[in-house]
Amino acid sequence: MAKWIWYHGDFEIYHAMKQNFDREERGMKWPAYWYTSGWNHNVYFCKEVYLKQPETFTVKVQGEGYGKFVDLESHEETKFSLLEVVTCPVGHYRIEVYVANLSGLPCAYIEGKAIQSDESWQASNFLDDASAVGTSKYFIKANQNPMHFTYTHDIRHAQKVECVEEGLLFDFGHDLTAKTVIKFSQEFKPLTLSYGESRTEALDVKDTYLKHKIKQNNDPFGLMMMKQKLTQPNSALFDIFICRMLKILRISVNCPLILNSLNFPKLGNSLLQIQN
Repeated sequence: MAKWIWYHGDFEIYHAMKQNFDREERGMKWPAYWYTSGWNHNVYFCKEVYLKQPETFTVKVQGEGYGKFVDLESHEETKFSLLEVVTCPVGHYRIEVYVANLSGLPCAYIEGKAIQSDESWQASNFLDDASAVGTSKYFIKANQNPMHFTYTHDIRHAQKVECVEEGLLFDFGHDLTAKTVIKFSQEFKPLTLSYGESRTEALDVKDTYLKHKIKQNNDPFGLMMMKQKLTQPNSALFDIFICRMLKILRISVNCPLILNSLNFPKLGNSLLQIQN
């Protein structure tokens, strides 16, 4: 079975940098302020084969490049395009696939009856000798892109809800990356979300790293959506990085907050219901 292959370690570095450079603190973008190692931008993949009959295969890459057959008996080299169906002749050959990607992860997917990209291939960054490639059980289809990691989603409930000071404190038990959906039963009411990895940080509304003062219009971190067909006519959807604690403060509601159910609030593909 064919798999996407890359230079060992590049996949992890690439996705770590995507996360570390997509940080937010105190209402502004806050990319990593520490040294970060980069991934390789040009590599080649290789494998030796002994063929008793010609074998046909295709090559798909993320980036640009070309391929090469090296006859290990005559030492003759033949280059080939990655845009065509390729046939390796009978004999003892080394197949090489060169891939360059200036902005992303150079990787390849090689698929044929006898020739397929998998852990039997090696990769080099032109500095060190070729070594075992990197693979992932999550990227085994040709139409996938290893630069785009699809996350699974589920609904998470707060393990504990407290009335603290002038608002509510929601404890989710551990760190989460999620969407917060707030539904208003009648009309929009301004509120502030204060996030923290601890109770102390979540309650420190003034100096917490991650705080969101929700705006009905032109909110840079969220979107107000009108859904007239729902029992709650107005709903607000906000994409926010969720840590362990979430606190809602200073809700300008004239009557007390009512929690609709024991499952309140929900996170993930979720909702956070507030009735006024």
